Amino acid sequence: MTRHAPTAGDELFVNSVEKAFRVLKALSTEHRAMTLSELRAASGLVRAAQRYVHTMNTLGYITKDERRKAYTIAPKILEWVATYYQSSFVYPIAVNNI
Repeated sequence: MTRHAPTAGDELFVNSVEKAFRVLKALSTEHRAMTLSELRAASGLVRAAQRYVHTMNTLGYITKDERRKAYTIAPKILEWVATYYQSSFVYPIAVNNI
């Protein structure tokens, strides 16, 4: 898969989507629960982090430990992994070799 950085004037690029993925990337890179303050620092989303975290928590893609006030990636993200494997060349090979 080819990855490209957005170019100046790219009218199709959605900055909000990129910012949401910055939060997920921060959580996946650290491999631990992170507070909102830590997510702000790791993602670079100083002002908007709370809105992105709240939205992804509401949608079920991250979870909040109320006791520790920390967030982690939720199991729901595995739906994307399952879809990828089922639609890629890996799935038929794995199924045929079980």
